[in-house]
Amino acid sequence: MKTKSLFLFFLGFSYLSFAQSFTTGVVNLSSTPGLAMSVKLDISSNVTMTLVGPSGRWFALGFGAGNMEAETDVVGVHSAGTLSNFDAKLIGYAAPVADPLQNWTITSNQVVSGVRTIVATRLLDTGDANDYTFSAEEGSLSLIWARGSSNSFSYGYHGSSNRGVVNATFTAVQAPPPLSITPSNITICSGSSTTLTANSVAGVSYLWSPGGQTTSSITINPSSTTTYTCTATQNGASSTANHVVTVNSIPTISGGTAVCSGGTLQLTGSGTAAASNAWASASASIASISGTGLVSGTSAGNSVVTYTNSNGCSATTTVTVTPIPAAPTGLSCYQTAVFNTTTCAWVISGTQATAPTGLSCWQTASFNTTTCAWVVSGTQTTNTTIISALGTYTWANNGITYTSSGVYTGTTVNCVAQVLNLTITPSPSLALQVFLDGYYIYGSNPARMRAARYVNLTESGSSTPGAATDVDFITVELRSPSNLNVVLYSVSAILQTNGSVQCVFPAGALGGSFYLVVKHRAAIPLWSANPVTLSSSSAFSFANTYSNTYSGGSITPIHTLVPSLFGIWLGELNDDGYLDGVDYTVFETDTHSSAYGGLYLLDGDLNGDAYVDASDYVVFDFNARVGSYEQRP
Repeated sequence: MKTKSLFLFFLGFSYLSFAQSFTTGVVNLSSTPGLAMSVKLDISSNVTMTLVGPSGRWFALGFGAGNMEAETDVVGVHSAGTLSNFDAKLIGYAAPVADPLQNWTITSNQVVSGVRTIVATRLLDTGDANDYTFSAEEGSLSLIWARGSSNSFSYGYHGSSNRGVVNATFTAVQAPPPLSITPSNITICSGSSTTLTANSVAGVSYLWSPGGQTTSSITINPSSTTTYTCTATQNGASSTANHVVTVNSIPTISGGTAVCSGGTLQLTGSGTAAASNAWASASASIASISGTGLVSGTSAGNSVVTYTNSNGCSATTTVTVTPIPAAPTGLSCYQTAVFNTTTCAWVISGTQATAPTGLSCWQTASFNTTTCAWVVSGTQTTNTTIISALGTYTWANNGITYTSSGVYTGTTVNCVAQVLNLTITPSPSLALQVFLDGYYIYGSNPARMRAARYVNLTESGSSTPGAATDVDFITVELRSPSNLNVVLYSVSAILQTNGSVQCVFPAGALGGSFYLVVKHRAAIPLWSANPVTLSSSSAFSFANTYSNTYSGGSITPIHTLVPSLFGIWLGELNDDGYLDGVDYTVFETDTHSSAYGGLYLLDGDLNGDAYVDASDYVVFDFNARVGSYEQRP
């Protein structure tokens, strides 16, 4: 029985050491463009077939035959998807039929760019009478092939150009040598070394990585966990084996290095401590240590303490034991002394409070050692200036302009506080509502005008176009009821898209009664129906109340835009007080300047779109036909 077992062992070893595999390499079956076919057969204990053909039609391969004789073992690609009847046989010159036993196992079925690649495997001898029996030896094999004559997976007559017979030749493939590495995967501590040995048959060459050594044994001391690979080569065939050397880091000890005589010091080791004898002191008479790392100082001197973790890696530190010194004296009021049992020294802490900052020029700070605090003292002197002004007042002390009465604090001068006691008599102010008819945006709610000035400046490329609500400058005049030709006061302000404009007049106008006259560079002047008395916050609307506009003729003095909204007639371009055909000459000139001169803010831009063109003529033509003119008391 023993002899038989030994024979079987050597028989097994011989098979493992010298068993070979065989391959046909890639055998070209057809090179027809777009319909190419090839096959590769690899034999060892099993046969592996790689069959390549067109992805859009059926194709088949037969083994050990020169024609479509009955009982020929074939494989057939008969579907665009799963090949449930891949294993088949011939029954003569007809379509293959499925083998009841599907002995081929398809491991891959891929289509890339119209090419289908199928990888399948089975036993050399399946025991199935319908299957061809392969031999693990060199030799030749006759293969027959065919494919569909059109893009279809239904078997049919293929024609003479879609079939053929090819002879494939099996050649031996060198088997790689056996290889193992001893000892098995090991663990070492950082800084340690170990030896790895590669075991194979005689006559092989070795190459280690990393390192590049070529001997069977190598001594290594990696700084971190490393996988070592050995390649054994014999007669051009190679085997590789990997070996992981796990490197555990050296632990660290924290907690300090000094302890007082009679005191304790808690040390901590990184990671998990060893199950037993994790801590040890070389001189227990100087410093002893517990199993949890608690050091007890006994007498003055040094002792080396060792810590070992659960990986068996150790670290050391030197603990110094010193006697307790006397407490320090002569401390300042803000200092305290605390004894540090770890360093065995008195620690003095506390700093004098920082002197206060940001003191005013009249303040001083001194440190009181009794209360241990800074004391700030000093009182500021104040200078008060009493002023009465009309409308506004600009204080020279700080450059600020004030519009209301009050007591204000200014900039300190020579450490003296400056106070302004100001009484302001308000300036007359007028909140005016007025619309320019050509700029009005019909359908807007609430009503608004096009921002003509902003649009013109933006289109011209100005870097300072103003606010997006700026319509245009208008002039508001205050005329004396006793002499309408005398302009007593006048201001220019920018009209906003909602029709509002704020006018502030000199203080002399406060309480006075005046006719209001609104002027625009391209409009008929508009007069108020009656004198208006100005207060510090007057309000007047030409836009919403028709009766506020002076009317002295048959022509309406103001344009009704929509019910209850009125606007000044635009188009009076030559300043003669009449809006008629005479103004067309100016309009025509502005049209040319806009189109060919690239000019903006032209009087002829009657709709505020930055250009003088036909759209403005619509406004001009309508208003000129009305025949509007300046109407005044």
